[in-house]
Amino acid sequence: FSTAKPEKGSSKFGSTFMREITLGTCSRNVCKYHEITSPIKVSLKFEGDYGAQIFQKEYDLASL
Repeated sequence: FSTAKPEKGSSKFGSTFMREITLGTCSRNVCKYHEITSPIKVSLKFEGDYGAQIFQKEYDLASL
């Protein structure tokens, strides 16, 4: 897990970043990657001076 910071010159709320995520599971040093065929739900929690806020959205990765 890592944090991302806005690029220089971007506003506090206007920043964007992109990260590629590999979805899979590992057990006993054997990893299997998941073939996503249905929508996934993403929940992100942001904390700062403004308190905690949760962002939730559903994505259909099969259509990308």
